[in-house]
Amino acid sequence: MHISLSEFKETTTRAAAGVGLPPGLAEEASMLAADIFRSSMISVPVSGLVQDLVEALEALDRKDSFAFAEAPAGSGHFISQRANAPLSALWCAPSVGDRAIVVAAGGYRKGAFIAEIEAVDMPALIVHPLLFASRTIDGEVRIACRSPSTLASAPGSETNIELTCRRGKLSGATMPLRGPTRMSIHLHPPSPGADEGIVPPPAADRLEDANEGMGGEIEKALWERLSLLAEKRLVENSERSRLTGAGAKVIDDD
Repeated sequence: MHISLSEFKETTTRAAAGVGLPPGLAEEASMLAADIFRSSMISVPVSGLVQDLVEALEALDRKDSFAFAEAPAGSGHFISQRANAPLSALWCAPSVGDRAIVVAAGGYRKGAFIAEIEAVDMPALIVHPLLFASRTIDGEVRIACRSPSTLASAPGSETNIELTCRRGKLSGATMPLRGPTRMSIHLHPPSPGADEGIVPPPAADRLEDANEGMGGEIEKALWERLSLLAEKRLVENSERSRLTGAGAKVIDDD
């Protein structure tokens, strides 16, 4: 089914708030939803990213994934605040993207450390903000991912893939990883010939203006799941506003 960009953003914001993300991170989730729909920034299938986004929200709603521990995050080490539980990508993705920009501003050296992420639930949602950050970084963001294998024929083994973000484009393996994944992220100078054939991307504000009215196709079942999470916010706000919000007690007092 076809969904407009503005509707997707608004529904994602309400769904993120409904599962308990703070307002700032709910807005970041909305921005991520918008980026998914902007064709010049997509390097993995839209349908797969939407599914990852919805499943990450549902995991927070079920209390199956958690925020990151604050102390180690200050030095770039992101781990779940709940022992032996997955880390929510929606909690840490914005901070990881910001760290990439900060590290790049400090100058380029081979293998400059950006972040180490332990047991993140949806690794593709980490990659996407790094793709966005790489649009303005004169270097390569390299990501090593390690995840338990999902193949029944290889129990106990691991899947390892390496990705490179450069000028808003993704190279390397596809993103089949699901479940708790370890990600090691570093900044490197660009490889020789890395920019051949790459057209510099437009400014972010022009990109947003040009695409605000666009939309995309979403599986109906995924949209219904996202909408159900958004309704949690509506119900919560309705009850709160009835009891304590604007206009409370007006009818009683009159």
